[in-house]
Amino acid sequence: MFTKVDEKGRLYRQRKNRRYYADEGGMPVSDVWTDIYSFQTITQSKEIQGYPTQKTLALLNRIIKASTNEGDVVLDPFCGCGTTVVAAHQLKRKFVGVDISYYSARTV
Repeated sequence: MFTKVDEKGRLYRQRKNRRYYADEGGMPVSDVWTDIYSFQTITQSKEIQGYPTQKTLALLNRIIKASTNEGDVVLDPFCGCGTTVVAAHQLKRKFVGVDISYYSARTV
């Protein structure tokens, strides 16, 4: 993965105009998540509310953790069944969930 060597002898890889050094530690971020499943593969989950665009709680937890801190506000302008609102609440974020459907508002 680290195939280039800089003028100081440090191994690195380059993407666009940025260098990533082998000795900086950490784990490269992958764009393939194998630990979170979709509802296309898990059809008997208790989470399923019947919304075709619903995401799993595990996925929304990861997204919210990666992009906010405790106390931040999470907005879901199309909250549907409210999974984002639930994840935000569990992670101690403030939240706003909006949806035009009466059914969605009642569910949330």
